[in-house]
Amino acid sequence: MRHLGVLSVLVIVAAIMVAATYQPNSDRASIALEVQEDPRPKNHLPQFTDDERLIKPDDWQSWVMVGASIGLSYSEPVSFQPPAPDDSPGTFHHIYMQPWAYQSFRDSGEFPEGTMFILAMYPPENDRIPAKGGWYEGDGRLAEIHLKQKGLHETGWGFYGYGREDESAELIDGSASCYTCHAEETVHDHVFVQFYPALRDKLKPEGSH
Repeated sequence: MRHLGVLSVLVIVAAIMVAATYQPNSDRASIALEVQEDPRPKNHLPQFTDDERLIKPDDWQSWVMVGASIGLSYSEPVSFQPPAPDDSPGTFHHIYMQPWAYQSFRDSGEFPEGTMFILAMYPPENDRIPAKGGWYEGDGRLAEIHLKQKGLHETGWGFYGYGREDESAELIDGSASCYTCHAEETVHDHVFVQFYPALRDKLKPEGSH
C-alpha cells in the first residue's frame, strides 16, 4: 500500500509539471515570433537621428557593389569627347547596396522596403608607385543615399546628400531634379538599374510580360 501511495504522488507531480509547461499552439507560435530575430543586421537598416536625419552606415564599404562608372554624367551636352592622355577621365562612382536587399532583389526582382543605395565617389589618381600609366581611385567618400521608404516622397524613395565629414543628412527636398530624373529615366522602380550589371540581368527583356 505504501508503494501505491508513492506512485500516486509521482503521478500527481508529473501531471502538475505537464500542466505547467503546456501551452496552446497559438500561444507557442506567438512566443516563437517574439523571440525570432530579424535576420537583417540593424546597421544595414535605415537609422535616423531624433530630427529625422539619416545616419551614415558605418560599414557601407562592406556592402555589395552593384555597379561602377567613371566620368558618367546625366547633363548636356550629350556628345562625349574622350579625355586627352594626360587628362583625368573623371570621378569614379561606386554604387553599393545592403547584402540582404541585394539578395531579396535577386530572388524576387523587386527592391524591398528599406533598400539603400549608396553613391560613393573616388577622385582619379595616377602618381603613386609603381603606377606608370592609367588611373586608380583615390580616397573615397559616401556622397549620397537613395532610400526606399514610404512617406518620404510620392515616389516611395528619398535622397540624402552627405558632405565629406557628415555623419547624417537631411532629406533632399522633393522638388529637386534627382526625383524627376529617377522617375523619368530609370528602367525599374526609380533606380538606374540599366547601369548596374549585378542587377540588370534580373530585368525582363523589353516587350516580355
